Amino acid sequence: MNAEASKPKYKSVDEGLERGVGQLTEEKIQKVINYIHENYTFDISREGLAAAVGMNPNYFSSQFKEFTGRKINDYINELRVNEAMDRLKDKDVKIIDAALATGFDSLSTFNRAFRHCTGKTPTEYRAELSGKNK
Repeated sequence: MNAEASKPKYKSVDEGLERGVGQLTEEKIQKVINYIHENYTFDISREGLAAAVGMNPNYFSSQFKEFTGRKINDYINELRVNEAMDRLKDKDVKIIDAALATGFDSLSTFNRAFRHCTGKTPTEYRAELSGKNK
């Protein structure tokens, strides 16, 4: 899950074309992916991303999922959770601070996304880290 969030679903443009993602669409989605990687700690909307590349939001969402294998929000949340996991390795960082620093607007949203991505809560993850460090 962690390393996979940044990898496109297709290994080449040709493979994407074979699966129904046109080259122009792929280029637009790759631009969006680059933007997301640079700005995932900020508020990002599907509509804003689609408008930035001149696509209808619904069509953009379907093509993004076809290209990456993930929904836009899942993709963004995986990046945020990965960053939060790195931050939580420092036992002095509070969970709420890791959540807010990685782009989540509330602790409850962070906890839900963290559990969805990792299968455990941030507290359980940190406890696991503590056990490994002893």
